[in-house]
Amino acid sequence: MKKTLYSLLTALFLFSATIANAELVNINNADAETIAFHLKGIGEARANAIVAFREQNGLFRSIEEIQNVPGIGDKTFDNIKADLSVDRGASSLE
Repeated sequence: MKKTLYSLLTALFLFSATIANAELVNINNADAETIAFHLKGIGEARANAIVAFREQNGLFRSIEEIQNVPGIGDKTFDNIKADLSVDRGASSLE
């Protein structure tokens, strides 16, 4: 019983630590280096394209608008959408 309880508490602690460390990347103010580092499947070239798009077209109004950036299609968006933010009020990496 003690071993099961210990295992359960350990798993819960690790899960909580993972959730607490999860940060959103605010695509309205993150630099290309931050974007490339934190978003799976986004390399330096796409990160630079995201920043360039933002500079040319203004801030993103929704995370879905990132799909307007050349090279960011449905599959890429599906892989990164949980890690994106456009809201200054959200916890985000800048």
